Amino acid sequence: MATVIEIEEKKRRKMKAIDQDRATKASALLKVFECASCYLKCARCGVHLKLNQTQHTASKTPYRFCSTCSEEFAEFQSRMDGNRDKALYWYNDEWLDMWKAWSGYQKAIKRFLNSKEVIRLRYELRKG
Repeated sequence: MATVIEIEEKKRRKMKAIDQDRATKASALLKVFECASCYLKCARCGVHLKLNQTQHTASKTPYRFCSTCSEEFAEFQSRMDGNRDKALYWYNDEWLDMWKAWSGYQKAIKRFLNSKEVIRLRYELRKG
């Protein structure tokens, strides 16, 4: 009888470990999804947006921005197309590098979320 109880206890511990592992994976994935795709904050500076702001800026850019970041992103895109407004002298090479780095970071997040490992993790979590 003691052997049966020990086997049942081992099964229970194993199931608990599996559940904890799944919870850890789900939590990690959820944090990335929540932070990377929050519709109520500016994608760049993080300021909270009203719903009508997200709809307005989404039509002009691929990201959800506050009005300030939306204007800067438009200028960044213009600069990347070879245009430069000399009156906006503070949008210098360092500013351009900052936007390039931010854009690269956004692309890296997207690649991560679409990677085969994350797709596998989503499948495992859905499967149960």
